Amino acid sequence: MTTTMNSFIFLDADLHITSSDGITYHVHKNRMSQSPVFADMFSLPTPTEDDVNALHDSDEKSRLSGGTSVELTESSETLEQLLHFIYDTEMVKPDTMMLFDNSKRRFTSPLDEYQRLAALFEAACKYEVESAQRAVVDALHALLPHRALRAQIEDLAARLDHPDLAVQARYYESIKLNKQLRAAATWRTQSRGYMWQFWALCWVLAVVAIVKLAVTL
Repeated sequence: MTTTMNSFIFLDADLHITSSDGITYHVHKNRMSQSPVFADMFSLPTPTEDDVNALHDSDEKSRLSGGTSVELTESSETLEQLLHFIYDTEMVKPDTMMLFDNSKRRFTSPLDEYQRLAALFEAACKYEVESAQRAVVDALHALLPHRALRAQIEDLAARLDHPDLAVQARYYESIKLNKQLRAAATWRTQSRGYMWQFWALCWVLAVVAIVKLAVTL
């Protein structure tokens, strides 16, 4: 038996999607059509009123007449996160990261964080929700300092066809060292410029002092 305990219960919903753990979301086809996968799903022929009336099963008749029902393989946690990106694109920002319960995030281990991100990443790629993909990639980048997670992130990115992230994970230390060397080289170049400016200023001040001394004699 499915239950409904979530943030997405719209009275005018024409689509009912149920998670693998039995949570049903009552949403809108026009919103969900932002996902090309759902858009293709909705393009399939729908039952006519005569088809519905011809059904003997009252539960089935009620289901079809009240909108489309779809059961998905993703958990309610993953689906709700994905729905936030589909419905609240302006609210989902890297600094707020509506990927987690922020009140509990400080107690989340890097591995738990990775597992949640991985599940959302797979769903975002499966349903082609680009805003979610971009946010998850940014969040996974933040986990790269954790050496134990890099191989998993690399494998995940390669499997989901995100080669840039896979390369970042594989060569993280080399890329980090290269950035440090570039920063050091830039600082050295700038410091040389500052040194030349310093000595030029000293030379000008010395000339001015000599001229003033010559005038007073």
